[in-house]
Amino acid sequence: MGPDLSIIIPTIRIESWEPLIESIADSCWRNSHEIIFVGPSYNNYIDKFKNIKYARDFGSPNRCQQIGMTLAEGEYVTWGSDDCLYEPHAIDECLNIARENDECIIVTNYDEGGNVAVEDFSINHCYPSCPAIADEWVIFNTAFMQRDVFESLGGFDCSFDVTCVGHADLAARCQFAGHNVIVHNIKLLQCLHMPATTGDHAPIHYAQLQKDIPNYIAKFNAPSFPIENVKSSNWKEQPPVWKRRFNETT
Repeated sequence: MGPDLSIIIPTIRIESWEPLIESIADSCWRNSHEIIFVGPSYNNYIDKFKNIKYARDFGSPNRCQQIGMTLAEGEYVTWGSDDCLYEPHAIDECLNIARENDECIIVTNYDEGGNVAVEDFSINHCYPSCPAIADEWVIFNTAFMQRDVFESLGGFDCSFDVTCVGHADLAARCQFAGHNVIVHNIKLLQCLHMPATTGDHAPIHYAQLQKDIPNYIAKFNAPSFPIENVKSSNWKEQPPVWKRRFNETT
């Protein structure tokens, strides 16, 4: 029998694992959980934990989070980032609401650089407005959902490189399929903020603006939504080395 929750973390910042793991323990101490890190480098700090998995991959962050999901065994799944810390008791609070509302997706808020990240949860507000996306559909930047619901949708579309666009695409497919969503507007995470090309954010910045957003608009610009879900193995169709961040070796 698996844990109550699987937490997927695509990662390049292994120095942040220890405080992130500690924050998860404080946020999810009433429920069992596993953490799945996916990225190019390893921190042996996790060797002492039996509830933490690691997969090595040099692909895009969205490909990494999909790989992590293929390893998930929890009843529920959620996703995070290695530049964030979870708020005490917040995960337990979200799982309680999820259990009280069977087959509902729970969406929360987060802080970015000390500021509230989301004022309007509408996908069309947060991303380019597209005719296939209903105005009432909300983003899944932070979300909790039953793993079988996630798997029924195929997971993340790894033709998008960055995680936030992958979340928006999943949110659209999920709400098109008729799954109920509850916005529980609490702070789940406290995240760092690296605007534009500051810090190590440049590859994400350029991938989102130059590739993912144009592809997102092309996908959802038709008035009728394409109902096909993705294959859970679609990560295999993407480059194993994300050249925007890593040099490909021979």
